Amino acid sequence: MSEFAEGADASSAGAAVDTRPLIERIKDANWKTRSVAYADLCVQLRANVEEKGNDGELYAEFGPVLAKMTSDANPAALDAGLDAALVFADLAPAGTMRSYVDKVCANVVDKTFGARVSTQSKGKALLHKLVEVDEAAPIANILLAKLSDKKVRGTGGFSTQHHLIS
Repeated sequence: MSEFAEGADASSAGAAVDTRPLIERIKDANWKTRSVAYADLCVQLRANVEEKGNDGELYAEFGPVLAKMTSDANPAALDAGLDAALVFADLAPAGTMRSYVDKVCANVVDKTFGARVSTQSKGKALLHKLVEVDEAAPIANILLAKLSDKKVRGTGGFSTQHHLIS
C-alpha cells in the first residue's frame, strides 16, 4: 500500500509546472506548452473581467500574439489557440480587435477551412464573433480576397462568405 503512495509522490514531483510568464509560454516552441498557455490565457482573460472590470492592459499585451494563436502549426494547439482568440474577441473592449482583424481573418481562412471539423467550427465561430464585435465590411473583403485564392471544396466557404456579407 505504501508503494502506491510513494509512486504517486514521485510522479507528482516529476511533473514540473512551467512558471515562466504567460507571454513566453505562448511563444514557446513546444506545442503542448503553447496549448496549456492558450488555456491559461482564457482563464486570465475571464478573471480580468471579474476582478478588474476588463482592464485594457491585458489586451494590449496579448493582442500582438493573436496572429500566432490563430496560425499554430499543430492541430491541437491551433484548436486551443482558436478558443483563446474567441474568448479574447468576446471580452475585449470595443475597438480592440480592429488592429488584429486582418491577420486573424487571413489565418482563420488559411488554417481552418481545410482542417478537421472541430477546427473548422472554431474558425467559423471566430469569424462570426469578429463580425459581431467589429465592422463586417472589412472582414467580408478579407474573406472574399482569401477565398478567391483557394479552390473551395463543397459550399462551406461560400455559405460562410454569404452569411457574413448578408
